[in-house]
Amino acid sequence: MRPFLLPLQLLAVLWAVHLLNGMLLDGRLLQLGVQPSRSPFWHVFSAPLIHGSTDHLLANSLPFVLLGSLVLTRGRQHFWRVTLVGAICSGLGIWFFAPAFSQGYLSRHVGASGVIFGYLGDLLLLGWFERRAASVLLSLITAIAFGNMVFGVLPAEPDVSWQGHLFGFLGGVLAAWISTRSLPPDH
Repeated sequence: MRPFLLPLQLLAVLWAVHLLNGMLLDGRLLQLGVQPSRSPFWHVFSAPLIHGSTDHLLANSLPFVLLGSLVLTRGRQHFWRVTLVGAICSGLGIWFFAPAFSQGYLSRHVGASGVIFGYLGDLLLLGWFERRAASVLLSLITAIAFGNMVFGVLPAEPDVSWQGHLFGFLGGVLAAWISTRSLPPDH
């Protein structure tokens, strides 16, 4: 249970925000999502905490905990690095590259999937960057268990933020690369 504790605690925060938004705020927190080319920078940090529906949060819950727990096996500092770099890259990718309008409406992107794809990118490429048996094994396990998620970085459905997925994934790759560059020489 211990390796799952931090991701479960963060998931509890996501659910608390969702319940607060739905029960007390009448969905007003959705305004804190990332609007391409329009939002203030800090919405990059608020958007992953907010979900558009209960189904949206349910779909993100299990991958968030499982992939987050695998990232956490590399240590808390690594976990927070991947979480923050994934969120920032996802949000900035949306801000710069997502269309301002989708299906005739002003688009606003919310949800933790950019962070989740950051976890995926980190886990898949960490073995390549480190070239250590344990890291390669972790990358292989991730590829077998979650490899089909990679297709989420492609444009498929109009109401899914594939840009957030793609740039979150790239953020995870960047975090993996940064982590391997900050290892001590004998690691």
